[in-house]
Amino acid sequence: MPIARIAMGTPGEASKPEAIKAAVAEFISMLIFVFAGEGSGMAFAKLTNGGAGSPAGLISASIAHAFALFVAVSVGANISGGHVNPAVTFGAFVGGHITLFRSILYWIAQLLGSVVACLLLKFATGGLETSAFALSSGVTVWNAVVFEIVMTFGLVYTVYATAVDPKKGDIGVIAPIAIGFIVGANILAGGAFDGASMNPAVSFGPAVVSWTWDSHWVYWLGPFVGAGIAALVYEILFINQSGLGPDYNSVMVSVTSRLEPMTVGEVHALLISYESRLENYQSTIINTDGSQPSVNVVTHASNTQNRFNPSTPQGARGRGQFQNNRGGRTFR
Repeated sequence: MPIARIAMGTPGEASKPEAIKAAVAEFISMLIFVFAGEGSGMAFAKLTNGGAGSPAGLISASIAHAFALFVAVSVGANISGGHVNPAVTFGAFVGGHITLFRSILYWIAQLLGSVVACLLLKFATGGLETSAFALSSGVTVWNAVVFEIVMTFGLVYTVYATAVDPKKGDIGVIAPIAIGFIVGANILAGGAFDGASMNPAVSFGPAVVSWTWDSHWVYWLGPFVGAGIAALVYEILFINQSGLGPDYNSVMVSVTSRLEPMTVGEVHALLISYESRLENYQSTIINTDGSQPSVNVVTHASNTQNRFNPSTPQGARGRGQFQNNRGGRTFR
């Protein structure tokens, strides 16, 4: 179960160079995304003299956010995993792919990135308003909550399918553009009703700069609920289903799809923690023809441990190479 893999982490994570670099990457990616997305809306308002929303404005917002998110995720993927969204980070936490302390670090960086982007826009445009997200007439807060839950579910489900799932294969290459596309499509669907945030940080920056907090809680509750549901559904139905048993699968998920960098020692400790439970499955695993498997799973796991154990000759030889390619990045 994904809940069993949730990790709190330690406050010391905040001082690790890898964590700091990841947080800076999230800050920059969020700044890029919000500056382009919010800026496109401000530019449209200027060109139309602040006119009422129109289909053209909705389409331009959809395209701008889709393109900007594609770039923001891509440039952060190899450093932080390219979350660019507190809800995505929460979904990764629920699935056991990032610790709580690192999640908090990401959230702070993401919120700051959004605020700074809006401040820069306000200054660069000569004081134009950075409009906060708001509900359209006739749309209640609970209508908007449902919109945000469903849209964020689609977003985080897409993240899991194209970026987190260890079976993703070559489809991981298109993860950033798939994520951008689903956000753009959801803006076309929900933009006219509640703005289609799907991202608490995107809503937070304009709210801070314009100091407008009407129904702001909607843009936190909806995305977090939708992200949590998507993470649980994908983890339980698709990632945890394995002929080698849940414990073996947990090792593979933890090693191959963690969204934060892992050191050699962390990989070694992770594999050791599952060795005893892997042994329980050895006698129960059978091939489709009813015979015992030709490959000893426990031996494979032990060999894998040696590869990442710095105290063994095999691990010592591979240490440098692993350090240069570590992390199980989100998008590869």
